[in-house]
Amino acid sequence: MWKECGIQNKLRGLFGPNTQPNEMLYIYGDPAYTLSYGILAPFRGNNITARQNAMNVEMSSARIVVE
Repeated sequence: MWKECGIQNKLRGLFGPNTQPNEMLYIYGDPAYTLSYGILAPFRGNNITARQNAMNVEMSSARIVVE
């Protein structure tokens, strides 16, 4: 679905190479998504920081499931 809808290309069209990260829009995906332009996924691994873990918890509670 991600490939078919072309959101990645639409995001690239909206934000040029000089866009600062805090000026971009991102889509938060579950762990099944691979990282690509415009996608954020949960932090993984045994060495994530407390701040990264807090973000994972916060974002997972706000995620909207679309199936």
